Amino acid sequence: MQTQLIASYPCLGKTTLAKLNRNHLFERDFKEMRTTENMPFDDMITFFNACTQIIITHQRTNVFDYILISDDERILSKLDEYNIRPILVFPDAYNKKYMDDYIKTVKSRYGKETYDIIMTEKIKNARERIEFYRRLGYDVRLTDNTKPFIENVVEFPDYITIPW
Repeated sequence: MQTQLIASYPCLGKTTLAKLNRNHLFERDFKEMRTTENMPFDDMITFFNACTQIIITHQRTNVFDYILISDDERILSKLDEYNIRPILVFPDAYNKKYMDDYIKTVKSRYGKETYDIIMTEKIKNARERIEFYRRLGYDVRLTDNTKPFIENVVEFPDYITIPW
């Protein structure tokens, strides 16, 4: 099996899945927002090129069945240059009730200040991002109140431990 990439918004289960399945799933977290804050533009380009190469190397070596990454547009764009398109898992931005619940979850996990810095624009632009990636032909999956996590919208083999 070729290593499958899954990119998702925060708080949709990447860390939990990876912890439960250390031999099969790997969460590749670069902490993009914190790492690149106040970074000169040229260094930022170098950083995202390096992130992309690390992900490509992990995928090519097939050590893990799945690599879970963030939905950072800069990384997705670089991967696209290599014709690598992960499954994208986004919260259902068309469902106001679900988005209100999702926002509460993110704020309780990260705090209001971090939410304001990292998530405000993502949430505001979520519908546009969903449509953008769908137009490009990405496999976009949406979580909602009945399917709140990655494992609810991506079918995994039986050997993958699901948290519920």
